[in-house]
Amino acid sequence: MGPPSAGDQHQKEGCMIRKVPPRTYFEWVQCFEAIDHNEEIETVMPLLQEGELEWTSGVAERFTTRLCDLIDRKLKHTADQVQISFERASGNELAIAHALLDAKKAYRQAYSLASLSVLPEPTKASVQDLVLQSARTMQASLEESARRDRTGHMARLVHDIPLTLEDMIDLQIGKHPEGIRPGRKVIYHE
Repeated sequence: MGPPSAGDQHQKEGCMIRKVPPRTYFEWVQCFEAIDHNEEIETVMPLLQEGELEWTSGVAERFTTRLCDLIDRKLKHTADQVQISFERASGNELAIAHALLDAKKAYRQAYSLASLSVLPEPTKASVQDLVLQSARTMQASLEESARRDRTGHMARLVHDIPLTLEDMIDLQIGKHPEGIRPGRKVIYHE
């Protein structure tokens, strides 16, 4: 891999080097490209959450298309990585657990992208639903695969590290205190 091109440098200037939230469609595209080129989403997300955009009809369509394409590529990459990781794991529980945790992290990142504050509520809900449905589909596929594992280890791991994001959604709407998962009981003793 050679030195970064002028285009790569310009791309990074738009979102990461300036450390300024995007305000124009062009700046948003630069941030999306940085994420697409494996820039850490965690470093970009605070900037994106503070970003603004004039939501006109032409810009709205292009922005939504770009965002959905980015999320779709990330989710397809995640599915491919899970498949590769499971094949390489050869039943190794630790490797499978790491693959599931990486996939869950990727789904959470995709959901964060789908939850950008710049999106109007109907659009945001639609994009979030795409991510949630993808996570549910992947979870169902993993559960089906786990049924074929005679040891039961895979089923336990898939159950213990679900890819579904309901716990994240519950926290966003304030259903559960931070750090306490649904269904978990905390008992205090004095």
